[in-house]
Amino acid sequence: MKRGAALGATCLLSAVLLFSGCGVDDKLAPPSIIGNERTFEEEAFSDPELRFRPLPIIHASEYETNGVDKATLDMLKEYGYGGVATNVSFLVDYLESEEMWDSLVKNVEYAIDELGLRVWLYDELHYPSGAAGGLVLRDHPEWQAEGLVNDVKVVSAGETVQISAPHGHSIAFAKAFSGTSVDDMDLNACVDLMQYVSNDTLQWTADADRVIAVQYYKYFYEGTHAVNNWAELRRYINVLKSEPVQEFIRVTHEQYKERLGKYFGNGIEAFFTDEPSMLGTYMDGPPTTPAVKDPIDPDIPLLPTANYSSDIVEKFTSLRGYSPENYFTYLYEGTSDAAKRFRWDYYKTLGELMSANYSGQLGEWCGENNVSLTGHFLLEEDIYMHPVFNGNIMRNLSNMQMPGIDLLTANPSTAVNWCATTAKFASSAAHFGGKSKVMSEVSAAFDAVETDNMYAKLGSIAVQYAMGVNQIGTFYRPHLMSEEDNRLFADTIGRMGYMLDGGIHESSVAVYYPIEGVYVDTLPPEHLNKFNENVRATSSNFSNLTRTLVGNQIDYDILDYVNLDACKVEGGALVTPSGERFTAIVIPRTKALEYETVDKLVEAVNGGVRVIMQNTDDILSNTAGGQAELTQKLGQIRANPNCTEAQSVSAISDALREMGVKSVVLEDDNRDIVAVKHKFKNNSVFMFVNTTSENAKIKVRLNEVGEAYRQWDAYTGDVSAVSVLTEGEETIVELSIPAYRCTFITVE
Repeated sequence: MKRGAALGATCLLSAVLLFSGCGVDDKLAPPSIIGNERTFEEEAFSDPELRFRPLPIIHASEYETNGVDKATLDMLKEYGYGGVATNVSFLVDYLESEEMWDSLVKNVEYAIDELGLRVWLYDELHYPSGAAGGLVLRDHPEWQAEGLVNDVKVVSAGETVQISAPHGHSIAFAKAFSGTSVDDMDLNACVDLMQYVSNDTLQWTADADRVIAVQYYKYFYEGTHAVNNWAELRRYINVLKSEPVQEFIRVTHEQYKERLGKYFGNGIEAFFTDEPSMLGTYMDGPPTTPAVKDPIDPDIPLLPTANYSSDIVEKFTSLRGYSPENYFTYLYEGTSDAAKRFRWDYYKTLGELMSANYSGQLGEWCGENNVSLTGHFLLEEDIYMHPVFNGNIMRNLSNMQMPGIDLLTANPSTAVNWCATTAKFASSAAHFGGKSKVMSEVSAAFDAVETDNMYAKLGSIAVQYAMGVNQIGTFYRPHLMSEEDNRLFADTIGRMGYMLDGGIHESSVAVYYPIEGVYVDTLPPEHLNKFNENVRATSSNFSNLTRTLVGNQIDYDILDYVNLDACKVEGGALVTPSGERFTAIVIPRTKALEYETVDKLVEAVNGGVRVIMQNTDDILSNTAGGQAELTQKLGQIRANPNCTEAQSVSAISDALREMGVKSVVLEDDNRDIVAVKHKFKNNSVFMFVNTTSENAKIKVRLNEVGEAYRQWDAYTGDVSAVSVLTEGEETIVELSIPAYRCTFITVE
């Protein structure tokens, strides 16, 4: 792609879809948009439609060499599943065997035409998605993922220095700066040393006291997720570039379209992409022995490495307005504001490039072909990992028609800890974009021993439904489960989906995604478990905040700087383009905020929005010239009576309760109960999940009074009337929820 076209794609595909807003009022209250008008029918609940039911993810090797067969499809239909996620056979000439394509086409035709099942298409030979089993790189090895390694030496005038690239690396940049350390080096007093490099060795005699900074280029493979996944050691594409993703689409998606395009949007609902990333850093191997397609070089040292692209200088310069060449050392060290701002600019650029080139191009193709892009990204759970693996998770999820996550645990208490971020990122992206479906890939792969407790498996899924998921792709194996367990699994998930279908979760709280505060402190880690304490602290605070809100039954959505900037301030609320309205926004502890973000917060707090900030001091602006004004505007926010400063996450939760956030209030605090409200035009449904292994008895206040109250048991399909007390505009209900289970209460 030419430079102008690439930049145009970046700008276009990084933008969010905008939808018309709705009216607001001036109080802490439910969103002005509410769900569809509907009734809850006991018969429809007992036997929910296929569109609510889970889809097993079945690749070729589980059942037969040609992939999922008719007998397997018959079994799925009999057991009550909604369909299947599958692909052309992995086992014979992936994407190049007409025999395997013919087999897939026949089975998909049978699934859709004869059984009425739904189909998702898995887009890779195992994972991570993007390489098409190696076909993308077969003729273009230059499209591999790339990394940049740093080396710094401080030398005195007259000293001769010799620096050689490590094995498997090449010198990309060599500079000499005036100064005696990285923090005091003068970027404007620079000598380009590349003329003194021969055979990847720099030899130069310093003309003055100098800081010599050398960056080495390499293909980023050894030690990464491309090697240490559970499937296959295989070189991976550079998701920062447009061309390899275009080739991935050509050899994968276009072939599916050629053979099955008539079913797109008519049986085939989505393409499932699995764990794409920028590779980020090194990690340990899995508890399996994967196949080896591309051998590793054991002599390549695993040095701290930044994600890189051979065209990054040109793209960065166009997007940020200055060349990064003199600044690269700041990726690896430096405590000055200039170093932090460069890291901010660099990781922001990587996020824009990945979201434009990977999820952006795939999402655009899917949209043009009447299917959804779904799946999930690598290492979504903790935001300290986002800069090096996906740049900005919200930008990538926003390009999906069906944003998704994975949740590889059957432990509901673990699920709630992870879902407070992962599920909320995906559902928030969907809500902001006016999208109705949110997907999760589920299994117990991360549990030491896969539990045989079906209620624990379903409990972890119930947690996800409470936090916005409503579509399930499952790696639990139907052929390894009893008929009774299969039916319980498929029916229960279908009933969860039925109860929440068409509703809007009631939330007046936005939580800001403080990715800028992570960017400024991100240094390439030596290993997945060696991220620095500063980024971990910002990330941990964010996770603790979201988990505390969930544990206090306070619902929320997450906004990043792009989404916040797109909101209007009307009637005491931040109103999203899709019509959600937030009368309170929480800014978690952070070390940096975009100038435009602070501008929006000033507008919000002056317009009656309640702003809760954990800190307002020592927040970095994205430009040195704007620092004084940003600091002054933060002072304005702090002085406004609509601003609350709360140092702890528990104080934030308390402040929101005092502001009137009370869709669901438990009489006794219980961190292990997840509770949410979904609003329809004429009715409401409240969902409760017990995430513990003990039965729970709770007394709750609901912020709604109705004419009829019913309790819906997703596990049996039973429905019963509920006895309640009413006080003013509140309903009081006493509930007993068995271990690991959920229940629904309708107010009609």
